[in-house]
Amino acid sequence: MEYQVSNWYYFNWLGGDHIVEQHVHDLDVMNGMMNDAHPVRANGMGGRQVRTPEWGEANGYGRGGVGEIFDHHSIEFEYADIEGHGRGSIYLDGRDQPLRWDRGPDGHQVEHDVLFAAILAGEPCNEVGYSAQSSMTAILGRMATYSGKSVEWDEAIRSDLDLAPARYAWDADPPVLPDETGAYACAMPGVTRAW
Repeated sequence: MEYQVSNWYYFNWLGGDHIVEQHVHDLDVMNGMMNDAHPVRANGMGGRQVRTPEWGEANGYGRGGVGEIFDHHSIEFEYADIEGHGRGSIYLDGRDQPLRWDRGPDGHQVEHDVLFAAILAGEPCNEVGYSAQSSMTAILGRMATYSGKSVEWDEAIRSDLDLAPARYAWDADPPVLPDETGAYACAMPGVTRAW
């Protein structure tokens, strides 16, 4: 338990895999561009090609130091047909032209402007809904890459998958344990139950 908490990034019950821990911010932008909607399904693939137990040993992490997360995800998120597509636009400017995104003002500055205006006006500034939806979008993507299957948003929401330990204590077993060599199992698309 102490090892996993100290190396939280590598364990899904603590960090959610890097798609949830890091890429969630980009997925938040993507949902915003789609009029603050969430995807209806995700299809993807992913795996662990570089960050293997052998890589961990060779780089001073030990076999368990790579945990159970993937080192790559590739996901297609499908959205319902949404008129206008929200805060930004992505379009092709011709067959041979690169993708272009008219971004607008810096998101970090806008975020702070809205927060400070709410504080000064004595009003609440509640971003919980956006955060929860973006986190669930990332989890949906992880479910697709781990299972190797198309996952519907509603399936993911109704999932009974529980990554938490039975109890939170230093002497409790974490929800995943290493094998006899100290390595942790990794999801196997087509085999792993991901929701």
